[in-house]
Amino acid sequence: MAPAKRKRTAEERRQDLLMSVRDLAFAAVAVAVIIGGIWAYAGVWPPMVVVESGSMMHEKDASALGVIDTGDLTLVKSVGSASEIRTYMQGQADGYKTYGNFGDVVIYAKNCDFSQTPIIHRAITRMVLNASRVSFDFPELAPPVWDARAGDTVTLTVWTYHVNGPVGQEMQVSVSVGAILSNMGSPPHGGFLTKGDNNGGIDQLSLSYAPGHGFVEPVEEDCVLGVARGELPWFGVIKLWAGGSGDSPPQNSVTSLIIALIAIVTVPFALEVAWDRFGDRVKSRVPERWRHAWHRLFDRLPGGKRRAHERAEREQELAARRAREERRKRGRRRGRDDEGDGGRGGDDGRWT
Repeated sequence: MAPAKRKRTAEERRQDLLMSVRDLAFAAVAVAVIIGGIWAYAGVWPPMVVVESGSMMHEKDASALGVIDTGDLTLVKSVGSASEIRTYMQGQADGYKTYGNFGDVVIYAKNCDFSQTPIIHRAITRMVLNASRVSFDFPELAPPVWDARAGDTVTLTVWTYHVNGPVGQEMQVSVSVGAILSNMGSPPHGGFLTKGDNNGGIDQLSLSYAPGHGFVEPVEEDCVLGVARGELPWFGVIKLWAGGSGDSPPQNSVTSLIIALIAIVTVPFALEVAWDRFGDRVKSRVPERWRHAWHRLFDRLPGGKRRAHERAEREQELAARRAREERRKRGRRRGRDDEGDGGRGGDDGRWT
């Protein structure tokens, strides 16, 4: 007959409740610290955006690490001024790349309308309005195009992945100064010309601002939310599923997300099991003075007395386990010795 289970005392229940509250508080503080750190680095809120379209993808049907794909979470880093943004043309000249292509990727509000979903595309080059307000300069092109007027067409040569398969190729993009100028309100202004890596033309001649309102204008500094820095691949797929908006994510992103979620659930459990089995061996190899210093520090936190008591019980149990194991080893050695001498005692071969 199994012994009756001992009822937990009120003090034990109170201690368990305090430990649960402490664990929840610790988790909340850890999450707050992580989010606060990301926010402090990014300088904008929210510090991450979900990529809802495939305009920056480098392959037609598959995502890749280091490339901005549908369903990725991308960190947004604020910039102090437009001069901190490196364009495609600048990156092409000195080899500066982000996300598999030259220059910075910017997150901007179309025509500074922050009520619309921001766009995350690559800054291609700067279009600078001349003082006369009748022409523009393109100072980053080689050779520089100065005093481009309404009737002029400027040609940009950029590396694109539009309809060209996974490798991509350089292609020429025509920029009609007149078309951009006629699309702008009054007064005209300069700004960044932008483009998705997977798109065939610049946003200012292909991306609509709103139905019936023409294309987006050159991106002014005040319209830039920040530049893309780093990514958390696949996890934005959850938001796309929940919101029911955006393009369909690549299948390998969905597969990778499922694997990552399974790992998040199972790996901590596996580590806990491994620690329960091998943790004492690991701790026994840590110098004793380090262990004592750690325990003194940790025991000053709430619940320290209970942890010290539980630690003492574990150490007693471990010592008893080691003693039992040592007795078993001695017993096995004695049995082998008895078998080796055939039941005889002594070293002279005589019967005892």
